[in-house]
Amino acid sequence: MRPKAPKIMVIRHAEKPNGQATGVKESGEPSSRDLTVRGWQRAGALACLFAPAHGHFHDPLLTRPEFIFASAAVDDPDPGNSRSRRSQETVMPLAQLLSVDVNLNFSKGEELELVAAVRQCRGPVLIAWQHENIRTIANAILGSNSAPQNWPGGRFDVIFVFTLDPVNGTYSFAQVMERLLAGDSEEPI
Repeated sequence: MRPKAPKIMVIRHAEKPNGQATGVKESGEPSSRDLTVRGWQRAGALACLFAPAHGHFHDPLLTRPEFIFASAAVDDPDPGNSRSRRSQETVMPLAQLLSVDVNLNFSKGEELELVAAVRQCRGPVLIAWQHENIRTIANAILGSNSAPQNWPGGRFDVIFVFTLDPVNGTYSFAQVMERLLAGDSEEPI
């Protein structure tokens, strides 16, 4: 089936507990399953990045998403990831700002089903996911492994952008550096 989504943007969930920083629930309670304070800061900054008040994006490859997907919280064999809501928390401020429901119909391990659904969206899409499985998403979108195959564990500051060529029905690939928080890298993955 020919893809309809004109642009698919993929981000990794924001910062998570790492032994130095503790996660916190939205209520402020400590939690190993939620974003760190820096992660919550990134989530807020992402809302401004994808829905700028002045309407001008810092990179022409970015656009306001009409559809937002995040991995659903499921039990994971890694106790540190069990019932993690990080992907959802990362896009929550943006979804609230845009009044868009976050699609939570797919979980880690269901990336091929996710891509099939995303490609049929009739508007720009944003996906927030775990870094270990972003390569599967990228490969399914592109039909090849021409995107980076290893997302470094310490990188939370990159956007994979897939733009549809409406003539041939294939996607091109690019990386956009978020440049939202101090210490964000200028280098692609």
